[in-house]
Amino acid sequence: MQLKIGWIGALALLGALAACGGAAEPDGTDTTTESSTEDAQGLATLRRMVSVTVSGGGTVAVSPGGSVCSTASPCTLRYRTYTKVTLTANPASGATFTGWSGACSGASVTCVVDNRQARYITATFTASASTAPATPTTPATPTTPATPTTPTTPTTPTTPTAPTTPTTPATVTLSVGSATGGSVTSSPSGIGCGNGGTVCSASFSSGTSVTLTAQPASGYTFSGWSGGGCGTAATCTIALGISGISVTPSFVQTIVAKSIQVAWNPSTDSAVVGYRVYHGTASGVYGEVLSASSSSLVYSTSASGSHYFAVSALNSAGNESPHSAEVVVAVP
Repeated sequence: MQLKIGWIGALALLGALAACGGAAEPDGTDTTTESSTEDAQGLATLRRMVSVTVSGGGTVAVSPGGSVCSTASPCTLRYRTYTKVTLTANPASGATFTGWSGACSGASVTCVVDNRQARYITATFTASASTAPATPTTPATPTTPATPTTPTTPTTPTTPTAPTTPTTPATVTLSVGSATGGSVTSSPSGIGCGNGGTVCSASFSSGTSVTLTAQPASGYTFSGWSGGGCGTAATCTIALGISGISVTPSFVQTIVAKSIQVAWNPSTDSAVVGYRVYHGTASGVYGEVLSASSSSLVYSTSASGSHYFAVSALNSAGNESPHSAEVVVAVP
């Protein structure tokens, strides 16, 4: 007679086995023995198998439980039904994880399954590809060298003449260009050029270091040298070789601002709040307009020649009076 057992019967049978002292299956995370019941939670007390096989060089870590499976040590684990089981593939050195088969699929190193039923899973690892060395080419067969000819008897070389040693000139000329706006002197002495000096070149022994010093005249500033490897410092030292050297200083005239005091009789109109001062360098042509709150101002300029001024008054409404008579100031 064939025995058929439905879910309730199976649960009852498991309960009977437990009552009879049957051994409980091990749990991946819980070693407590649980009694089976015949209510709706009976299914969750069952243990389902998770089998992990490893092919190739690598391991698989299983959680929960912390088991590690390998080719030499496959894992057969049991968990309560519906437990989420996480498998993580770890390739060994020189190996590559290529994918899952069975209850897991794909090539992701992590796979999560639930054990509603028995799960069989295989992780496959392959050895990493290595580049084989290229096959060396067969060397060409060497050709037989030609029989060397007998060398002719060498002729006796003539004795070479020794090169002549160039003579170093005894003196070298150092020249200083136009020094308008200042003077240049040398150390050792020999050059005194510009600003009353007339000696703008001198001869010195080859190998001598000569220091030139530029001194600007009143109203000028020194701006630098050209030639001789000199820069913008007023002092330049030149090491004389075997060729003459020429340097030129540069002086720039200093612009000096001049002040012009412009004053006028204040307006007697109480409505006046200020003045406009018109300035130009030609009579009646004013290219500059200045503002003043009192009856005088100081005008600064560096331009010499004639300067023309005229003044008008302003009230608070912005109305402007006619210009005053023009005055002219000569700036030297």
